[in-house]
Amino acid sequence: MANISKEEGVLRGQIELKTTSQKKPSLIFPVFVKIQSEVEVKPSSLYFGNIDTNGPINPDMLTKSVVLNKARGDALEIKKVQGSSKWIKTKTETNEKGVQYTIVITLDKDKLPKGKLDEKIEIKTNKKDQPLLVTIKGEVI
Repeated sequence: MANISKEEGVLRGQIELKTTSQKKPSLIFPVFVKIQSEVEVKPSSLYFGNIDTNGPINPDMLTKSVVLNKARGDALEIKKVQGSSKWIKTKTETNEKGVQYTIVITLDKDKLPKGKLDEKIEIKTNKKDQPLLVTIKGEVI
């Protein structure tokens, strides 16, 4: 099997074992490996659907959340959570310190621009050099 470095995902390969048997001079074993990042964010994409700002809006329609989980390693710390626009508000809640956090994302209906939404939330932690990204999609009509 090749020595492959990969951030996360699934690797597939096989191991061949040579034997002294006449009937089975070699055996092939399939190998499947899931490489998991130190931190997982679920879901990694939020869809708010069609938002009509001309009438009354149920505030629950403008609020969604994601959960950050430490998959392995030392305690997880959230250093910064930032939306790509001023109308995205975030609040971090601790579920289990160092292990699991919920980030509540709320859209400010008074500041939402008309048209399609394609924004991002950046979550910086002590686990990764690159921030975790959560995409926000929807449409304001």
